[in-house]
Amino acid sequence: MEEKVLQDRIGNSAEIADRDQHGTQTIMLKIEDDIVSGKILPGQRLDERALAERFGVSRTPIREALVRLSSSGLVKIRRNQGAFVAEMTPGRLIGILEVMAELKILAARLAARRMSLAEREKLKVLRDETAVCVENGDLRGYFDKATGLHDAIYEGAHNDFLVETARNIRTCLCAYRRYLARMHLPVKTSYEENSKVVDAIVLGDSGQAEEWMRRHAELRREEMDDILTLMSQSQHSPSHAD
Repeated sequence: MEEKVLQDRIGNSAEIADRDQHGTQTIMLKIEDDIVSGKILPGQRLDERALAERFGVSRTPIREALVRLSSSGLVKIRRNQGAFVAEMTPGRLIGILEVMAELKILAARLAARRMSLAEREKLKVLRDETAVCVENGDLRGYFDKATGLHDAIYEGAHNDFLVETARNIRTCLCAYRRYLARMHLPVKTSYEENSKVVDAIVLGDSGQAEEWMRRHAELRREEMDDILTLMSQSQHSPSHAD
């Protein structure tokens, strides 16, 4: 009898823990979405009390969600001040972009070696879909499809840590998309470089896949200058001072 009671307690505790974890994950994803979409801006304070009221929970799962977001770099927790949406210096943003470029290069090299035949066929389909967008002048559609193509390359590397790291970096960068939008290559150039990457991966040529992805992903000097200029102007604007 006592053993049955103990088992029931253990089972109930595990169920409660699973539920709490699920609730924290849901809250974290909703806050993350607000940051990525621009509803909550870089530098803005994340008030635990207000968030607890919004989600109808205690402050404990809110704190847990904010700690998880801080581990991905999206939120900064300051001692005795609370949590804030992370702000980046121009130098840090460029540093993150450099790391992202190297992850893309690594992913291309690994994908050329590790992708299955089915994954390579899927990659060709994605490449063909971007070609249709280029032909139709569909800029938004092209970049959505191109993002999907790069996601497929990450997945094709068969390295979970690489995929997770790339996702976390891209999430952080979403808050700065107003600067990064200026960095896009002309669509035709972007398509041609992506196509070369796909060709090399499909052929299993890891050296060429790496080389073409390097040409495609590495920051150009003028792009770095543009980021520094735009962020400097933003930081000195009256709206930023508020």
